Amino acid sequence: MSFGSTIQLVSLTYLTSILNDSRHGSEFGTINLIAAVREAFQQFRKALSAITTHVIENFEREGEQLWELDRKYKKIPWNPKLYDELLTEFQLECVIVWCLTIELTKAANLVIRAVREELDPFYRFDAGVLLAEDGDAILSLRVVRLEYDDHKWGDEFPVIDLSKWRAMIQDNAAERQRGRLDDVNPYEIHFQIHNQFAR
Repeated sequence: MSFGSTIQLVSLTYLTSILNDSRHGSEFGTINLIAAVREAFQQFRKALSAITTHVIENFEREGEQLWELDRKYKKIPWNPKLYDELLTEFQLECVIVWCLTIELTKAANLVIRAVREELDPFYRFDAGVLLAEDGDAILSLRVVRLEYDDHKWGDEFPVIDLSKWRAMIQDNAAERQRGRLDDVNPYEIHFQIHNQFAR
């Protein structure tokens, strides 16, 4: 939104007081008016918390601003069996990062949708929803729009449980008889996660 916009914005102080003051909400029904915003932000918080925890536990810092998934398989002396195990573990964590990124992007777009529906219909009018780029940026690159297409307000979201996600991804790779996880499609996996782990 441009600075010269004539559209009135909701102040952060006012919004915070609405979300925190249950008496105000119960007296004026305000909480019910922004139920979708609360729901969207709760899902965004869960997705952000999950990806942040994953980064802290599995990434290492490279320089000032770069975090990289720890490549343990590159830090061992020659041992083909251990190398393959660590490489498979690395590829599994890559798939988890892709799935968490998909989930976080969907959650952010749900916030945009909720704000448009309940607070400001022109929110991100020019910018639109968040888009994600996918591909190796050399041979292929595509832009994808990630949203909870069939979500109705009040519906439950799939549980973000990384241990269950890991097990499902490994089972999926075994079923397809893929020795490596680097050729797994993260969109297919995320779709299966949503179907399997919906509450």
